[in-house]
Amino acid sequence: MKSIAVNPDFALGYHTYNDREPSTSQATALQILLPAEITGAKNVPDGNADGDWYAVNLQAGQTLFVTPVADIMGSPYDGDIRILDASGIQLKREDNWASGINDATLDYGALSAGTYCINLISRTGSNTAGAAYKLYVMARNVPGQT
Repeated sequence: MKSIAVNPDFALGYHTYNDREPSTSQATALQILLPAEITGAKNVPDGNADGDWYAVNLQAGQTLFVTPVADIMGSPYDGDIRILDASGIQLKREDNWASGINDATLDYGALSAGTYCINLISRTGSNTAGAAYKLYVMARNVPGQT
């Protein structure tokens, strides 16, 4: 029998987080360090809609990459990703990345240094107990992409 070498998350340098409540507004966003892997769900204990928020610090010229994985795992979560600046202005919004797949992916080039928020928005009917996701977030300096 052959074995496959696997690197645990800590060996890959990811910071791992679990979604925690409340994270239902920009004011209650979970501050994360990059690169990050977050395990979350799009419902709160009382069964109401959940708006998951994460805050990241970026330097001018860095490109933020945000990739949730849900549909691929069989989760009913279907949503959009929004990036907002510190004053709450929406800078970018992205929906499904491929026809037939409900998972989105987003990249955003920061023009200035500061705190930016990631907001996962649920589509109608995808705030259920089984609406789990993994969220991968990283930032890189990408020449010419701001």
